[in-house]
Amino acid sequence: MLMLMSAKRARQVDRWTREGNWSARQGGNSELKGKTLGIVGIGNIGRLVATFAGALGMRVLAYDPYVPDDEIRKRGAEPVKSLEALLPLVDVLTTHTPLTDETRGMINDKTLGLMKRGAIFVNTSRGGVQQERAVFEALVKGQLGAAGLDVFEQEPTPADNPLRRMDNVFFSPHVGGFTSESEARALDVVRDNLTRVLDGEEPSNVVNGVRLGARLRR
Repeated sequence: MLMLMSAKRARQVDRWTREGNWSARQGGNSELKGKTLGIVGIGNIGRLVATFAGALGMRVLAYDPYVPDDEIRKRGAEPVKSLEALLPLVDVLTTHTPLTDETRGMINDKTLGLMKRGAIFVNTSRGGVQQERAVFEALVKGQLGAAGLDVFEQEPTPADNPLRRMDNVFFSPHVGGFTSESEARALDVVRDNLTRVLDGEEPSNVVNGVRLGARLRR
């Protein structure tokens, strides 16, 4: 969603249309077909993004030091050996990593400077993966053409975050994975975990199951 909104200037187009201004027809939108997507972290979510991007006609590259090259190919992407090698190749970068010492601040002045001028950055993983000051400065300079952010360094993001004033930044409040259907699936996980424990087996997906269980008790 954020990738498409960024490419199609969704906020501006919506506002112009409401105002009766048909300027959106004068160009400036981008197609994703034929563009190159770079995925950082091709786990359960990243592999789904690879599938969706392939259906849109994008070339899909991925960097994930914990997934073998053959497995990356099975997940619908071409493997790239390092983040530094990936960044200059992509028109859109999307991150799907946990927040660790290795990934904290991974998107910064240096790494953004390696990207194509005017590229799109999307983050639906963890806010600490990006340095928001660096993202803001890259957008101001035109190094980034747009950004789609579902996560932030501080949540809720402060009212004075300068990214909030930018037309080429598209937000969602850390809800990228929340739908009525996903909530139902999460309940299934809790039920299955309870059944496994009662049967004397090890539970699966312990962290998410425990978190949802705490929500249900509240």
